[in-house]
Amino acid sequence: MQDYFNNLIQKHETPFRKYLSLVLDKSVKGEKASAHRGGRRPKTLEVVMRPFRDEVGDKNYENLKNIVTVLCGVEPLIVNKDVNRLNNRQSNELLKWALEMILKGIAADKKAGNNKPYLFFPLQQYCCIR
Repeated sequence: MQDYFNNLIQKHETPFRKYLSLVLDKSVKGEKASAHRGGRRPKTLEVVMRPFRDEVGDKNYENLKNIVTVLCGVEPLIVNKDVNRLNNRQSNELLKWALEMILKGIAADKKAGNNKPYLFFPLQQYCCIR
């Protein structure tokens, strides 16, 4: 899922940057930014992750959905390219690494007996291409 969104953004980077610029401009003028953004990431992640909700628990589920949204799309691409000076491949590797570390952390919490729901491997397959 992460690779899909990040590759899509990279393939159409200029139009996505222009779109984000227009949205931010409207936001600065006092209009709601959310009214101008499609929100495909959260909706898609909801469909993909819903079967794992009971396995990870409500809090982990919502946090995971939100952080995966942060790690996909035009926003992290802009930060990685413009601020971190990474190329597309480096950006993808860093974002994939970040998500994998989060998933491993959830699994480690469960293994350590912290009584927190953990993430089963199948969800990792949906979020990260190995």
